[in-house]
Amino acid sequence: MTVCRIAGAVCLFACGCLLGCWRAARLKRRVTSLEEMRGFFEKMCVSIEYAALPMEEIMRDAARSGGPVVFSDCLSRLEGGEPFPEAFAASLRQYAAELALTPEVAGILIRTAERLGRTDAKGQAALLRLGLCELEPGLASASEDARRRGKLFRSLGLLGGLLGVVLFL
Repeated sequence: MTVCRIAGAVCLFACGCLLGCWRAARLKRRVTSLEEMRGFFEKMCVSIEYAALPMEEIMRDAARSGGPVVFSDCLSRLEGGEPFPEAFAASLRQYAAELALTPEVAGILIRTAERLGRTDAKGQAALLRLGLCELEPGLASASEDARRRGKLFRSLGLLGGLLGVVLFL
């Protein structure tokens, strides 16, 4: 009977710790996703302004580079004949939860993509830079949130696991 109680206590402690680490990792995933999106938009800005590459080619490069699944999904939508702003918005809405993006940040990314294709290459590059400027506060906030609340979630998980052990024994 004691071995079962000890095994149960270890499981409770491990579950608490894992739950706290999972929540902290989700916050870190948001930061990583935003950094990947920022890098994608910066690369898109350069590709449009200097090389005048079509969006399908830019998305193909992004999908090949191993970025988020949003890029490969958007590419498949583009190859299916959907225009870039609609394809990117649909892909981002579909995978926003997986990327741990808040609705506000997802809205900024979608609005930035919707601005493309309406002006010449220099105008599109300027619009992308504007979108990047709008994204920076969200990235800074997500980084601070991951740093501050990540510690909190890990600590709460540890303490919750210990509390479960104490109540169990």
